[in-house]
Amino acid sequence: MIAQLDKTFVKARPSKLWGRLLAYGLFEGRPLTTKGQWFNPVVFAFFRLCRSLPYKQLVDDPVFIVGMGRSGTTALGSVLSMHRDIAYLNEPKALWHSVDDNEDLIGSYSENIGQYRLDVKTADAQKRRGVAGVYKTLLKLTGTSKVVDKYPELLFRIPYVLALFPNAKFIMLTRNGIDNCKSISKWCEEHSTSAGQAKHDWWGVDNRKWNAICDQLVPEQKDLVICKDKIEVFQSNFDKASVEWIVTSREIITALQKYPDSAFRVDYDDLCSNPADTLNGLVSFIGLDLTDEVFEKYGRATMARQTVSAKAEVSRHVEQAFNSVMSNLGYSGIRPNLKTRRSK
Repeated sequence: MIAQLDKTFVKARPSKLWGRLLAYGLFEGRPLTTKGQWFNPVVFAFFRLCRSLPYKQLVDDPVFIVGMGRSGTTALGSVLSMHRDIAYLNEPKALWHSVDDNEDLIGSYSENIGQYRLDVKTADAQKRRGVAGVYKTLLKLTGTSKVVDKYPELLFRIPYVLALFPNAKFIMLTRNGIDNCKSISKWCEEHSTSAGQAKHDWWGVDNRKWNAICDQLVPEQKDLVICKDKIEVFQSNFDKASVEWIVTSREIITALQKYPDSAFRVDYDDLCSNPADTLNGLVSFIGLDLTDEVFEKYGRATMARQTVSAKAEVSRHVEQAFNSVMSNLGYSGIRPNLKTRRSK
């Protein structure tokens, strides 16, 4: 589905079709697990053009959707893109790579080893203009007033982002860990590709992202680092996803405490069971007009669904940490569904 567009989206607000196609074509880039990577040089050239434009006032208050992939970030982004005042970017990692070549965790644009944590000291005025100039061009071309940038891994770079945009806000998606990890496993089954002898999937080029998780994030977790040697040889996508879910969810919990005025938690189950109230609270947090009937109707129709918690086996090496985070996020009521695999 190109640019997350379907018949329902186009029918609800045809005027949004231009903005989504524009964002998809010139602002988001093509990562390694998608087609059309030959077009990326045009995207990077377009970024250079945007930065050269003599804007007197740049964007200073973008909104970022962050959290664990497959936790509802894409669905929420698609709904928010329907709002008349929002210009939406779906994982514009090419844009962020164009200002910092250490940020590419997957390996779509660089052979450098990506860093989950980016050095705040490098977040200078030049980089700020590099991103803000592109954002401003997007707003100008779409006739909107607010940029929403969905890039889940920016969760680990909040100090860096705030150094660039002190008025930024962060929407943090959470989801029941079992459902989230099973969704990632399914994604890997459907989207993994190969290029020559290299494997391209959720974990990057030949496990590049997975290695970064093990080398950069796992050592920050006292209860995980003690079994790092067991974790880094995990083979199943579910087991790997359970580790990513633990470190990501803990990062969300910490960020909500540290940045109470800049961070807003949205739980996937709440979004699906009560989309109207959840979206109203979210739009109020962003600072936009609540009286957009097309947006409200589309949000209710798109997100209203019943969520059913799945069952799965959790490796004994991460079981305690996994259950602890489940409880901290308020998912303790479904813990009887968990099983622990003792064979590893």
